[in-house]
Amino acid sequence: MSQLEKTKSRLQGELEDLMVDVERSNANANNLEKKQRNFDKTLAEWAARVKDLQAELENAQKESRSYSAELYRTKAQFEESNDTIESLKRENKNLAGMLLILR
Repeated sequence: MSQLEKTKSRLQGELEDLMVDVERSNANANNLEKKQRNFDKTLAEWAARVKDLQAELENAQKESRSYSAELYRTKAQFEESNDTIESLKRENKNLAGMLLILR
């Protein structure tokens, strides 16, 4: 074989090896792109979940503040009712005393 044919044969072998490397690199790139798409999808799902949970938390906090205000109003009404009851008891006792005096 001539020197030119040997060089041609060697270069063809190298070219075939390089083509195999390119195919392998393309397959790896495709796999990485697929993994990246899956990662992006998962990340978007988690971001949506975080947004939903954040909205849910804000609603729960708003509801909690509302219940707290309602509880405060209820306690104030309860204390007012107790004061009224105590006042009425004193008045009733005074009236009962007056009744005894009048009899």
